[in-house]
Amino acid sequence: MAEPSEPSEPIEPVQDIEPAPRRRSRKSAAKKAAAAKSTRAAKKATKKAAVEDAGTRAYRRMPEPEQVMDVYRETGSITAVAEHFGVPRHTVAGWARRLRSQGHAIGRQ
Repeated sequence: MAEPSEPSEPIEPVQDIEPAPRRRSRKSAAKKAAAAKSTRAAKKATKKAAVEDAGTRAYRRMPEPEQVMDVYRETGSITAVAEHFGVPRHTVAGWARRLRSQGHAIGRQ
């Protein structure tokens, strides 16, 4: 077997290479801190308002079935029922699922 040949010129180590510049973050540290502080304050205010209103998380409780059905008959949509009661649409979708299991005709069949 033939031995590998030596390179004709010696390879010099590269010494003067600068590292790639770091990317700047999208938000400065001050902006991040301010955003986090405002988010915490908003969550705290929302929680405090919920406690002051009823002491419990009322939006989790479904109103009387006939009340929900009356609003649904007037508006014709789950989204409108959610807006009427001031709850998220997915909450009313859960109510609708419960009402369908009880025999009511609400939402998509």
